[in-house]
Amino acid sequence: SSGGFLWENAQAKGKRVTVFGEYAPAPSDSISAVRNDLFAQWREPREDRPTYFREELRKRYNTRSQIPSLDKVLVREYPGWTQEVPDVVKSEDILAHLRDWNNAGSMPELTMVILPNDHTVGTSPGWCTPRACVADNDLALGRIVDGLSHSRFWSSMAIFVVEDDAQNGVDHIDGHRTVALAISPYARRGIVDSTFYSQPSMVKSIELILGLPAM
Repeated sequence: SSGGFLWENAQAKGKRVTVFGEYAPAPSDSISAVRNDLFAQWREPREDRPTYFREELRKRYNTRSQIPSLDKVLVREYPGWTQEVPDVVKSEDILAHLRDWNNAGSMPELTMVILPNDHTVGTSPGWCTPRACVADNDLALGRIVDGLSHSRFWSSMAIFVVEDDAQNGVDHIDGHRTVALAISPYARRGIVDSTFYSQPSMVKSIELILGLPAM
């Protein structure tokens, strides 16, 4: 993967890094009953929402990696690649950490997040439809961006979003193309940029922003 060991490169330069599930081992086969239960809980109104889902995930997961540099920056309750946790539930955990960072006045220089439910599981019985799975992913990303853009750190922040791969989203130009987003106070608006970019371009951008040597 083009982003592999970016966390290690950042650590070597003394950057604070937090990883929400990216590159971590998958906890299990995706279980539809777990997803249905967590989603039902998420839909319920609750006053303890800011902490509830972090605690729920702590009961289910203790994410570890055999790669030492990755293991020490993983968020333990945030699972690796699995679709059994709705992305909106994952977003609650990320926003809980953001509240802690806001209160502390400091957040990691590099934060990596995986939100995999836009992959969908087709029309498998017991699962969300593809449209609903993608809606889950879109809403989760939107809530995270909303939280970050209203945080005390927003003025010096850049958020990069890329799909894992094109999946079945083949367009009329090239089947290898996929969506990429750059969200930041520094992002130029109203610009048409005809530069050819690839996923390593995004990694290089992060390296330049953080002052890291190119891999």
